[in-house]
Order: sequence, then structure tokens, then C-alpha cells
Amino acid sequence: MKLEKNKDKDTSVSIKNVYKLEGRVPLSRAIPFGLRHVLAIFVANVTPLIIIAPDARQ
Repeated sequence: MKLEKNKDKDTSVSIKNVYKLEGRVPLSRAIPFGLRHVLAIFVANVTPLIIIAPDARQ
């Protein structure tokens, strides 16, 4: 069974595509969104260490 791509999809780059599932956004907007995502991952990994570290000193 071969999956066919929907030929009706709009592949243009637009800021309105941010909320679409397979939308393409301009690179000038995609880079800050990607950096925000990386920062969120970093903070999620470091926060438990900051919370637990004072108790681990004892």
C-alpha cells in the first residue's frame, strides 16, 4: 500500500503556518522557536538538580 501525498497542501512559507500541523514557517521565525525549545529542554533537566542539590550536601 503506497501512501499518496495530498497535492492540495500549501507548501508556501508563511508565519500563518505556525499553527498548522505541517506548516512551514520562515527561517527568521523558526530559529527563535527552536532555541526556545532547546532552552525549555535544558531548564527541565537542570531544575530538579537545583532543587535537590542543597539537600544532597548534608
